[in-house]
Amino acid sequence: MKILVIGSGGREHALCHTFLRQGHQVVALPCNAATSKLSPQKAVSPENTSKLVKFAQENDIALTVVGPENYLANGIKDIFSKKGLKLFGPLQEATKLESSKSWAKEFMHKYQIPSARFFTCRTSQKAKQIIRDHFAEWGGVAIKPSGLTAGKGVMCCKTLQDAEEAIRIHFDEKRYGDASDKVVIEELLQGPECSLLAFCDGKTMIPMIPSQDHKRLWENDAGPNTGGVGAYAPVPLIGEQILQEIYDQIMEPTNQGLKEEGILYQGVVYFGIMLTAQGPKVLEYNCRFGDPEAQVVLPLLQSDLAEIMLACCDGTLAQKKVTWKPQSACVVVMCSGGYPHSYQTGYQIYGLEDFQNDDNVIVFHAGTKINDHKKVVTNGGRVLGVTGIGDSLNEAVGHAYRCVSKLSFTDAHYRRDIANQSLREFAT
Repeated sequence: MKILVIGSGGREHALCHTFLRQGHQVVALPCNAATSKLSPQKAVSPENTSKLVKFAQENDIALTVVGPENYLANGIKDIFSKKGLKLFGPLQEATKLESSKSWAKEFMHKYQIPSARFFTCRTSQKAKQIIRDHFAEWGGVAIKPSGLTAGKGVMCCKTLQDAEEAIRIHFDEKRYGDASDKVVIEELLQGPECSLLAFCDGKTMIPMIPSQDHKRLWENDAGPNTGGVGAYAPVPLIGEQILQEIYDQIMEPTNQGLKEEGILYQGVVYFGIMLTAQGPKVLEYNCRFGDPEAQVVLPLLQSDLAEIMLACCDGTLAQKKVTWKPQSACVVVMCSGGYPHSYQTGYQIYGLEDFQNDDNVIVFHAGTKINDHKKVVTNGGRVLGVTGIGDSLNEAVGHAYRCVSKLSFTDAHYRRDIANQSLREFAT
């Protein structure tokens, strides 16, 4: 099958890698250093949807897969569908689950899907009043811009001073632009987090294996929020009982709620879950594969990913069996120094050739490119996702860090404790 993958990050490299190992032909737009060999001779900008459609038609593309949320929120699926082209991802209306946190919270409330208590506000005055009224009762607040912020806009505040500063950033500084026209203020939930992705065809949802993301930049979950600097799968803490609870209380009510709203959802639903003392609760929905979660979930997929995606597009997912390798995976993200704020790019990356034939490691490229001297250099905040695969989580973590220790570029930064807490808990 000939597949077009749109996006140039680590998630998209993981998609390309999965399709290739399962015997498919892949075209990637735009590209990083690793996916550049999959790019067409004549570049097509993914921003130009009409040219993308023409490219798909002229090159016999059987399936288009979109990585980043912004293309989906702008309606690329709607346009492809009208031309009779298969694209894996939800229609524009369905992306409200991610593109409007205020809509998503109202949806959860309407369909009694467990989530944090919340308010939506449009002014700093109202936001400050809500914080004053509820901060002590809630034990802190999470402040979220309603719109898209590439996973970086959420601020978890454990002091009133932090909450007031977050309000200033969103409403006064407007750091996240129009995304902060509305802000959701939530009760700060406590407990372990996990990500649970599901394939959906508009009728059936099939969950993938659970994973756990590491959002904070520094060890021990300190420092600023990021798009994600590490992840592992599966999560030992989440057994069959908890998975069933999540499916019964969260996934299936979400599926039924979408049907009640008249929304045809075909694609991936990402459930960000907090395992609280009162049970699992939804932190957020996303309308695409998580990044870096895709870099640990997809390498463990045994079933043919393209066939599953086509079944989602055709409404025949119930006929598919999704199977997984009985292994674990851990990804450590190597970042540019200064990320998620300002950082320099263009630094050569050393050591990549040492791991091209290592069956226990996959180096996924994100912010990379090939420079004029044919060298692989840094080209973004999150540069590489180094995934280790093993028969146990401990083995997978070891393989990932073994590889990371032999890769280098100027000002490289990475966390040294990915999956540590889970390993400690599992050991006891």
